[in-house]
Amino acid sequence: MLVLEDVTATHGVGRKQATVLDGLSLEVWPGDVVAIVGARGAGKTTLLRVAAAIDRPTRGAVRLGVREIDSATHSQRSEWRRRVAYVPKRWRVAGGKPAIDHVALPLIASGVSPRTAMREAEAALTWAGATEHAHRYLPELTPAAATRVALARALVQKPAVLLLDEPGMNAAMEERAALLRLVRSMATTNPALAVLMTTLDTRGAAGASRTVLLVNGRLRGGAAPVADVVPLPVGRAPAIREPAS
Repeated sequence: MLVLEDVTATHGVGRKQATVLDGLSLEVWPGDVVAIVGARGAGKTTLLRVAAAIDRPTRGAVRLGVREIDSATHSQRSEWRRRVAYVPKRWRVAGGKPAIDHVALPLIASGVSPRTAMREAEAALTWAGATEHAHRYLPELTPAAATRVALARALVQKPAVLLLDEPGMNAAMEERAALLRLVRSMATTNPALAVLMTTLDTRGAAGASRTVLLVNGRLRGGAAPVADVVPLPVGRAPAIREPAS
């Protein structure tokens, strides 16, 4: 379970400080697909970056299970980032390598053999519906295709929590709907996985089990799923095999 408890985050320098998150508390359980709906500047990205242990909150606690990130060692923070995978709004990576290399990189960095890592990367791309993009370069991809590759890179690490910042926001409506179906299927086929995603509008919350509004750095109600969007069918995606030891 991912827990944010009384989290406050401020941005700025010196006396010019702006409160982005204001005493925010949230729990995300395995099997959850939680959608945070908010306008631009509401603090959605900051919330995800704090949950991913990229940014430190000004005040409050962030926990995964019994582990609190504030007291974690350097190696524990690295492990946190593997277990809590973050897919940003815009995935910026160094050019010159095909998509499959970017997906395999986290495994190779963790000591998995290149052959096994490439095999797992191929399975992750298949899971994300991005097999056809495996050997293409990221600048060539549409926003929807790039998001699928970024999802594959996150999923190849077998995370406990998946954080998605406005998935498919820049994609065509039909492509966005397909991406949201994929996100929903992640939780239904892997009940140990928790998904926390952000969106500017309720269409981006399609398939969420809970929808919460973020206004002025605070969460406002909404335990019910969004009902006024196209329902998402549940299907099983190809399983990703565990890396060989």
